[in-house]
Amino acid sequence: MRRISPDEARELVEKQGYVYVDVRSVPEFEAGHPTGAYNVPLLHLGALGMSPNPRFMAVMQACFPKDAKLVVGCKAALILRYGQAAEALVWGVPFLIQPVSAVFYPLDVLPAPVQLVSRLLPSTYVFEGMRAALQSGAVDVGLLATAFGLNLLYLAAAALFFGWMLERGRQIGYLGRLGME
Repeated sequence: MRRISPDEARELVEKQGYVYVDVRSVPEFEAGHPTGAYNVPLLHLGALGMSPNPRFMAVMQACFPKDAKLVVGCKAALILRYGQAAEALVWGVPFLIQPVSAVFYPLDVLPAPVQLVSRLLPSTYVFEGMRAALQSGAVDVGLLATAFGLNLLYLAAAALFFGWMLERGRQIGYLGRLGME
């Protein structure tokens, strides 16, 4: 067994006679899958979330001979597929934020609409504080406190969003327990 890219999987199925077996849950499979794919769920969605499919091996053995040429697809493949693209986005975000964070210019010389956006970013207050410290030799604690407060606010909002997404993922069945008791 080895990991392959989606393009390699497509080529194996289309040109070499491999069968695509999707091991995601039934709702995930129904939401979208490759043409001609078979669904043999590794996990089932139940009242308490995802639980192992006790018939997985029996179904696989009944449906596919031991020498069958299979491509097995799961949700992790989608994450791996977009990993580098997501990494490029993450590294690019600081370059998008810098111009509106008072990195290059003081806040008061930025256009009024950009100043409104800048005031929502904690980094603006850090850079304005550093600029003030270099000019006056004194640290403006108010600017640092504002940056800290905004960071706490955004951390709390992110925690609430994460909690909501975690609960939503459990309800839909994207998260499962894999016998980790």
